[in-house]
Amino acid sequence: MDCVVLAGGRPGPGDSLWAETRGCPKALIDLAGRPMIRWVLDALAGSTHIDRIIVVGLDNPLDSAGDIEFLVDQGSLIGNLYAGIGRLGANRPAAYCWSDIPLVTTPMLDRFIEATPDTPFFQIGEHKYGKPILDRVARNEMKLGDAAKMVLLSFDSTLRSNLSVGLPIDMLTYETGSLKFEHVKRIGIDDPYFKMLSSEWSKALRTAFANIEPFDI
Repeated sequence: MDCVVLAGGRPGPGDSLWAETRGCPKALIDLAGRPMIRWVLDALAGSTHIDRIIVVGLDNPLDSAGDIEFLVDQGSLIGNLYAGIGRLGANRPAAYCWSDIPLVTTPMLDRFIEATPDTPFFQIGEHKYGKPILDRVARNEMKLGDAAKMVLLSFDSTLRSNLSVGLPIDMLTYETGSLKFEHVKRIGIDDPYFKMLSSEWSKALRTAFANIEPFDI
């Protein structure tokens, strides 16, 4: 896969970054002793999916940049983008990246590139928006069906409040001590039970809220 890194942009005298750049590209701002873009290039170079890197927007190549192609600034974002597209290999997948994301890492890039219909996410284990339901409702003596309902309600709350989390949900339940995967289900956007659960939970919350006495102001 080819990757085009957009590195144009020179802050002017009225820009907040002028003191750091003094007419140089923003991509060259020093961060921890290195140009900002260097952190991005190192992350890209470490990916097993990136075969070729094309940097657009710097007038001069970076020292010790390795096998990276540099194209001069074309004067605008669109111009730089088209210049990079012109250097892409035919019939090859391509990625585009900015030079001002120095906290990006190789695992983050690989996880993004490897997204498939079965793994359409940037992260796993996000739960903080739905955790209050677990804390308030979970009991050791709960039946398995109620526990599954509680977990799905927790997921529904997270889906409502965090745009980076989405369906499908792959759910596995098993009886205590069985250690057998007998109940496995994928819950997608059209799942009738999950749609009903989400709707009824919203109604129940609104009803409970309306029945509580208002705060005295």
